[in-house]
Amino acid sequence: FLMHWCVHSHRILQNTLHQKYLLSSWHANILSPGAMEQKIHIDSAVPDPIPPWPIRLNVNFILQDYSESNGSTYFVPGSHKFLQKPNPYKKTSNLKPLIAKKGSLVFWTGHLWHQSGKNNSDEDRLALLGCFATSIFREMVMEENPYLSLKPDTASPYSKKIKNLIGWSHGLKEIKK
Repeated sequence: FLMHWCVHSHRILQNTLHQKYLLSSWHANILSPGAMEQKIHIDSAVPDPIPPWPIRLNVNFILQDYSESNGSTYFVPGSHKFLQKPNPYKKTSNLKPLIAKKGSLVFWTGHLWHQSGKNNSDEDRLALLGCFATSIFREMVMEENPYLSLKPDTASPYSKKIKNLIGWSHGLKEIKK
């Protein structure tokens, strides 16, 4: 699973005449001991039927081993091709645990049916989640534009490719006084 997405992630984020995908969120995912499982969901807030092209790409930076006991993410293999949302109130029988070692990167599109499992361990389960939205939806999925509060020279050490990927060059970057 992981190797499949690593090989194909380059194709998803390929260069075009415009920025196809931009960083839309970056946050920590912490499941404390006793945390209950999530309802099954997708990470694309659009109505059914879901478009056949990727709306969102999730990159999970695994900071601790994912195991069944500490609330590993569970997913339905092949569900990214269903092009519909799961019913969050119906039990899904074909969920598989995502078992991953600390230091792994796990990629999936926002179409994948998934949920966090219950954390039955005595420790927090930690991950960092970077989400990239298709550029036409970025304005709808970002609650705020964090770059407006930064000085323009903040991004000067980074290449144009990196600045484009995080969305630095998207939209207004200077507040006129």
